[in-house]
Amino acid sequence: TLKTQLKERKQQQPGETLIAYYDDILDLCKQVDNNIPLHMIVDYLQDGLRHELKIHVKRQLKALNDEPTPTMFSKIACDEEELYITTPQLYFALFTTATGILFAPIS
Repeated sequence: TLKTQLKERKQQQPGETLIAYYDDILDLCKQVDNNIPLHMIVDYLQDGLRHELKIHVKRQLKALNDEPTPTMFSKIACDEEELYITTPQLYFALFTTATGILFAPIS
């Protein structure tokens, strides 16, 4: 069924762009239920997001005053992905300090 396909597809694949992942999940959600609530789509998107981006995206979405939409998710996740791609070591070092674990970038 489509619902099973959505549950199985949920994870962003290695090497898969964020936009491709976003489009695929959005399409599957609409196929399962054309009236699926936006917050459920955002939940599916967050749950399957690559590990290195997930915590940063969730943190920003929780800080929003409004309920997050798939469009908000896309903007935040793309910004986070761009930061990660351009400066992965620095990005990792800075944001892991929030967990109490400090990693220094290797130069």
